[in-house]
Amino acid sequence: MVLVAALLVTGFLAPGFFLGDEHTASGTPAAPSSGPPPTSASVEEEFAVPINAFIDKVNAGDAEGAMRLVCSGDTVIVRTRLTKVLAAGTPQFYSEAVGLDVPGFAEAYLAGTLDGKPLPETKDSDGITVSQGRISSNNVSGDWCVDGFLTGIPEIDGH
Repeated sequence: MVLVAALLVTGFLAPGFFLGDEHTASGTPAAPSSGPPPTSASVEEEFAVPINAFIDKVNAGDAEGAMRLVCSGDTVIVRTRLTKVLAAGTPQFYSEAVGLDVPGFAEAYLAGTLDGKPLPETKDSDGITVSQGRISSNNVSGDWCVDGFLTGIPEIDGH
């Protein structure tokens, strides 16, 4: 909880700190261009690498490439959700506010669109609008891998 508070304070004191070039300081995606969708490489820390690489593979429709980035104990549920995402249309996902929750575990909001429709949003405890999508990575024996993938869409996430 202390880390979450620290992340929020950092976000308010340095707007845009967690965001890449494809986002505005308000945390919203920049206006779409006519070119390909932005990549998710908004944070370069080691824990963010599998998160952003996974999102880039999903956006490219590369299910097998994305699955190679998933922790071995989490493949069934992630593959099920990934299969549903790719069957639902074209994903244009990106990560927002990638942060280290506790040593060995990182989480980010998964935002963007699926087949042109924005992922669901909600208000956090401070009344800030955030994506319901989440993606997380875990440090397993010194190697970071994706261990969680939620879109916020009940039909895909299974709840």
